[in-house]
Amino acid sequence: MPPFNAKPFNDEIPEVVSALGEKRESVLYFHGCATNYVFADIGHSVVSVLKQMGVEVTIPKGQSCCGLPIFLSGDRKTSLRCIGETLTLFARDEYNAVIVDCATCGSALRKEYPPIFCENCGTLVNR
Repeated sequence: MPPFNAKPFNDEIPEVVSALGEKRESVLYFHGCATNYVFADIGHSVVSVLKQMGVEVTIPKGQSCCGLPIFLSGDRKTSLRCIGETLTLFARDEYNAVIVDCATCGSALRKEYPPIFCENCGTLVNR
């Protein structure tokens, strides 16, 4: 297991990172657990490349696990809480995209949330 970051990535970076030069796009960045706690260098690289491309990057504070690993391990209650929090933080129309650097998180956001949400609709709405 690689060592943990000295500080979580989300504590090292501002919530909004301005584009270099003229702003061409605005995106949300979901960094997931691995970047936040182990691979902060990946997060810094993602943000650096995006801002050099003229992209303003918003990294919502308070984001946590996407919930998929927790869901797959059987802790449905905790995973549904994580999914609900993620949906609340990232359901913003004013952005062009949600950028994800983790395949598990990307799969969760794009493919796994809809069936989990439909199966547990009442649980998520009434949490």
